[in-house]
Amino acid sequence: MNKLKSFIIGLIAYGAFAPSALAQDTSTPLGEVSNFGELVSLVWGFGSQVVLGLAVFLVVLGAFFYVASGGNDERISQGKDLIFGSLIAIIIVMTSGVLIRTLHKPTEGTTGSLTEIPAVIQNATNILVGIIGTFSILMFIYAGILYMLARGNEDRIDKARRAFRYAAYGLILALIAFTAVNAVINFFI
Repeated sequence: MNKLKSFIIGLIAYGAFAPSALAQDTSTPLGEVSNFGELVSLVWGFGSQVVLGLAVFLVVLGAFFYVASGGNDERISQGKDLIFGSLIAIIIVMTSGVLIRTLHKPTEGTTGSLTEIPAVIQNATNILVGIIGTFSILMFIYAGILYMLARGNEDRIDKARRAFRYAAYGLILALIAFTAVNAVINFFI
């Protein structure tokens, strides 16, 4: 486990402190890499294929457990757990792919120069604040639906109020983070 941590830290440090070394095309076992973002994309692409293949295998295995259970509740439960866990893994891999592509956008068109770091940070902040704002709006809608369906039940009303409160906190924190990042970048640049 320590070797894996060391490898990941070294990989991040290499990408953060030696972007000019990646500016030239470098051949890896996964493909050609010209910057750190492409390296992350290649590793994710390979890893996602492995995870998706394993997830499909486990869905089939879970279905086999379910069909071959013969009424045994333990086998039925194992089959359902395998299928459900595999479907969750597939959803996580697909969501991570969307996030990687979204978060890779701020670095598109950059050369890896240290002078471009503020622009990349500002672009990434804009994207992340947009994502947080979207989730906050969805949580406001969810809180409103909870409140409408509460029908006077105090526990449900309290749950709706908490959902609304935390959505507001998240939106406020996102705006503070956006303002702070832009202020720091504009102050130092």
